[in-house]
Amino acid sequence: MLVQLCLLQQVRLAVNFMKKIYSIFLTLLCTLMSCSNNAKILYRLNEDGTYTVLSISAKYESDVVIPEKYKGISVTEFGGNFSVVSYTDNKIRSISIPGSIKYVKGGLLLGNKTLKKVKLGDGVENIGEYSFSGCPNLTKINLPNSLKTIGAHSLASTDITEIKIPKKLTEIGTGAFSACDKIKNIEIHSENESFYLDDGLLYDVTSNSLYSIPASKTGIIKINDNCKEFRVNNLFINAKSLEFSKETRVIPEHFCNSYSLESIVLYNSLRIIEEHAFGETTTIKYIYFYGTEAEW
Repeated sequence: MLVQLCLLQQVRLAVNFMKKIYSIFLTLLCTLMSCSNNAKILYRLNEDGTYTVLSISAKYESDVVIPEKYKGISVTEFGGNFSVVSYTDNKIRSISIPGSIKYVKGGLLLGNKTLKKVKLGDGVENIGEYSFSGCPNLTKINLPNSLKTIGAHSLASTDITEIKIPKKLTEIGTGAFSACDKIKNIEIHSENESFYLDDGLLYDVTSNSLYSIPASKTGIIKINDNCKEFRVNNLFINAKSLEFSKETRVIPEHFCNSYSLESIVLYNSLRIIEEHAFGETTTIKYIYFYGTEAEW
């Protein structure tokens, strides 16, 4: 009896093992069969009947267009480790992402050196953290009206020249536009209720946090008096004077750099100026403080 039970247990283990092997084989088969040599995009067929983009060829030397449907089946998400691809010999000049993909994977093309343009289809709702961060030649990205969130640092350290806040956008992550020293223009959709511009500077309605100062802003920059928090750093200031708000309590580390900034205006609400708050700026001549000597 004991021998029979042992044999039965071994048979069950063998069956379960074969099921796992079959499942892995089936997944691999679906992946290989869905590889497009022409587009150099590797897909995986999912159990729900949709496709996942697993990778884009590291030697792609053209513009990448991800289709809304592949072989008549919807392409709905990104998978795999794209950051590994982007650090190798990646020749992607532009990428077009369809609206059928709602979420742009975090770190999708992090650090890509050749990427110049990103086109997001109407239907894309979220850009993940660090999706296009550190792409030094990225100058243009469209933000569709379907977009709801822009992840933290998703466009940091790029050469984008303008920001057009779309209709449905409600959230921008910290540092999304940090170290973007080529921004010349910021616009907000007339029906967007979450963000506003004051003297060309970008703020959110709920907390009055600052998200961007265009590098094209010269002369005097005055931060909104209701602004209490900065959701951006490594700003490049081309102005001669920078006046902080009467609500500013902390000037964060690496807040800005400048080759032209000569004067700073501070108020007695200020409590902390963090280390390297003004980076490598060496042009500051005057600091004006509105408060008593004791408060300073």
